[in-house]
Amino acid sequence: MKYLLFDIGSSYIKFAIADIQTKKIINTKRINMLKNMSTNENRYEIDSEALFHFIKNEIDSYIDSYEPQGILFSTQMHSYVIGNDCMFSPVITWRDERCKLTVEMKEKLSSNTTGFELKERHPIIKLYHNISNNEYPFANTFYTLGSYIIYRLTGVNVCHITNSASTGLVNIYEKRWDVNSINNINAGKFNFPKIVTKLSVCGTYRGINVFPDIGDHAATVLGVTEKEDDIVITVGTAGLIAVIDENLPHSETRPFFNDKYINVICKLPGGRNLDVLWNFCMSVLDMGESNMSKSDFINNVCAMLTTKDLPPAELSLYSNKMSCLSFFSSIFDELAKIYAEHINNIKRKGDIVTSGGAIAENMFFKERIEEYTKRTVRQCKTKDPEIDGLMKLCDFIEWSNEKCME
Repeated sequence: MKYLLFDIGSSYIKFAIADIQTKKIINTKRINMLKNMSTNENRYEIDSEALFHFIKNEIDSYIDSYEPQGILFSTQMHSYVIGNDCMFSPVITWRDERCKLTVEMKEKLSSNTTGFELKERHPIIKLYHNISNNEYPFANTFYTLGSYIIYRLTGVNVCHITNSASTGLVNIYEKRWDVNSINNINAGKFNFPKIVTKLSVCGTYRGINVFPDIGDHAATVLGVTEKEDDIVITVGTAGLIAVIDENLPHSETRPFFNDKYINVICKLPGGRNLDVLWNFCMSVLDMGESNMSKSDFINNVCAMLTTKDLPPAELSLYSNKMSCLSFFSSIFDELAKIYAEHINNIKRKGDIVTSGGAIAENMFFKERIEEYTKRTVRQCKTKDPEIDGLMKLCDFIEWSNEKCME
């Protein structure tokens, strides 16, 4: 039994085959996400037609080679499409900043049933802007990024609660679209995807079962946790701390699986904060003529922090010499303290699991968090935790099928 898995992320689209019998993920492929098609600096849009056909071609190739029995995928949250049966807007992504959240808008659109404080990245804000400015006059249907792909493959507009909840238009406790929120943005005439909470088949493509879209954060948390009381640190552009079913102060609540919720502390330091370090080194340390990219710089700083045989006052990055290794150490030490301060307020006694890029993989960062929390920190062993989460869901689907046949 095989399943085709894929994850539509912000930077990459990842594909893989899950072999349920051998418990292995094979033929993993990572492809760059399509580029922003907008020339407006405040907009970040992906060509929805090009994206669908790109994904469809990859799906067809995998089907021809592996004959999977099911298709299961996750997507970046906060991205959406509006359209009708045959015309569609671009994918309006979470990076899009076409609309500023005013105090008046926040008072009008906020709801205590969404699980989070409204931010400009949430689709409710941008959809309000779309409708108010008549940006896509042909549109009468809303799609999450995932339900758009499902609709194009199967003709059915369905989304999973782990994805739909991020729109700001869902009552996450009753697991339904919130009519008041929809009417508040003048979207009462729009059709919205059916919200599902189970992993039941929502349609077929080329005779293969297609399952509902999973929110990428839910897939990641499922993929990296070994026990339900694990604490998950995800460090990307920004940082997150997530726990399953424990109310945390100043946190977001996101639907998870089996009627559980993830409580998430957001706005923690991540890669965006290290841009300051990069800019400092480019200007003050005379790296202007270096060919080193920002990501290479961060990777090298992380690597050098754990190299024990370096002179303590010198950090070598390719041909560049930087003084004061303690300078970099203190920055990462402060990052660890910020995360540890939040973790020490969490009642759960499970391990800490780190997932993300170079910061999360850094041994110096890991050791500092262990020191400040007195907990074991386990680093994620894979670069594709979303795919690992989808693999676990495939196991659950097969187990459920077997139970139904008994």
